[in-house]
Amino acid sequence: MLDAFIDEGAGGRGRAAVPDRNGFALEPRSSAHDAARPLALLLLRGGGLPRARLEAATGLPLARLDDARARVGRGAVNRLWALAEEVLGEPTIGLRLARLAPRSRHLVCHLAKRTRTVGEMLATWEAYAPLICEAEALEVEELEEGVLVTRRLLSPRHENRSASEHALARLLGALKEFTGLPAPAREVRFRHRDPGYGTAYRETFRCEARFGAEEDALLLEPGALERPLRTRDAYLHQILKEHAAALLAQDRDPVVEAWRRIARGILGGEECPFREVAAHLHVSERTLNRVLTQRGASYRALLDAARRDLALREIGNGRPLREVCERLRFSEPTTLSRAFVRWFGMSISEYRKRHPAPSPERAPDGCPVRASCLEADRQARLDHRRVEA
Repeated sequence: MLDAFIDEGAGGRGRAAVPDRNGFALEPRSSAHDAARPLALLLLRGGGLPRARLEAATGLPLARLDDARARVGRGAVNRLWALAEEVLGEPTIGLRLARLAPRSRHLVCHLAKRTRTVGEMLATWEAYAPLICEAEALEVEELEEGVLVTRRLLSPRHENRSASEHALARLLGALKEFTGLPAPAREVRFRHRDPGYGTAYRETFRCEARFGAEEDALLLEPGALERPLRTRDAYLHQILKEHAAALLAQDRDPVVEAWRRIARGILGGEECPFREVAAHLHVSERTLNRVLTQRGASYRALLDAARRDLALREIGNGRPLREVCERLRFSEPTTLSRAFVRWFGMSISEYRKRHPAPSPERAPDGCPVRASCLEADRQARLDHRRVEA
């Protein structure tokens, strides 16, 4: 059973994998201390999974997880999520892990914790998000109905239901811990379909849950950004900020960073010429071109990869083809259709038949959290306390 996870790829338990015809390696990385290490501990201690089987099933050397600066491929992390759900028999593993280990040990969390307000905290999280995961971006927008905090995946190939639930649950938990006040969420939104455990969502988020949304997001109460943090510390914040900035400049993969800049530019309706991508990375055009060539990539290939990933996401969301064309700057739907076949070896209509777009829906009265994981919970809590100590 576990051997099946070796070949499952980056898709995990999210949307089914689609053939990828990239001509170069593009594997965004995640911090091992974001979810990989807690998941591995839960499987080893709570699930009783032998270390060798865990390493074989995920392709992840567990010794690396003890390194505070370790970075692991997003595909390996998604395989860990899928393995945890299967071995523990618990579909709510993302929500559960956020409750078992609510305090992230990651530098970005500690940095955000020392800011003055919720607004500064979220701005810090947004600026240093690549240190947590290179495949994600956090965006904050003030709307009439409240503050929308969006977790944006730059490629649907890295989508995973448990990872989405864990990320938003832990972010909301951080808001509650840092302010000392009840979490200010009005609504939580997820891209995936309703998995049928509404009770677990209500216990975790204490607000309405909506599924089939365009992006994973938290809608906070109006005025939430002005809430002061009880954990603020200007001196410690400055020290941590300098360290985080140095790591961001040092650890980033220029190919992945170029892809991130192009993808976010397309999403924002911006032009992304090569000179702007180089300026974003603080290198010359000549240097960036040399690095891309060494990796078997090019600006044209990265632009094509960004458009491919975003097209898959927009089409998967059920957006009309003409709107997708306008957003991704294709001249007409037939041009997009030809590109889609080139990228994935199937037509858009065939893809939509295989992967119908989710429809927006509310969480029903779902099943309660399974009691079969109580022992795993107990073991994981004990292990987490040992780590914190």
